[in-house]
Amino acid sequence: MKKPQEIIDQLSLHDAIAVLKTLADSDAQLAGRIAEIATEQLMGIDPDDVAAEVFQELDFLEVKDVWNQSGPSRDGYRDTDEVADEMIINALASHMEELSRYQRLNMLEEATYICMGIISGLYLFDCESSSEFKDWAVDLPESHAAGTLRQWYTKDVPRELVDEMESFIQSELSNWLNFQRSLRS
Repeated sequence: MKKPQEIIDQLSLHDAIAVLKTLADSDAQLAGRIAEIATEQLMGIDPDDVAAEVFQELDFLEVKDVWNQSGPSRDGYRDTDEVADEMIINALASHMEELSRYQRLNMLEEATYICMGIISGLYLFDCESSSEFKDWAVDLPESHAAGTLRQWYTKDVPRELVDEMESFIQSELSNWLNFQRSLRS
């Protein structure tokens, strides 16, 4: 018979989730402990880490993909701007899902840090990237930052987090004056 740790180490993600749900369903006290450990694991979001990931994912986008996916097709015509926008959406998708997940968990401070990281990564890409793709995505990083901010901002966000976000935007996104103005309107 294998040792418990050997079996646990071989569980797939799907299997591990099924085991946790079974344990939680069978024991309310254990369910509370599982939720406590899970919450601890989800805390400690570093906006700089998120920003670095976003920047890297955007910086790896290839202008050749814009050219290859745009133009006439049997379904009509795909504009280069449309393709570039879609590529950015796809690059941000996992981060936007993380933002939504933390909001669903009502972990609003962590959601704020994820939002800051996404916005900061978009800003870094807009201001510092030397990628050829950036030339085909003019104004898109700022537009996606505004969309990210809209997703983050709900009536449930406490005033102190809104103030922290406003301070972050004013101090960290100095080249995006239109973005700063849109926050105050």
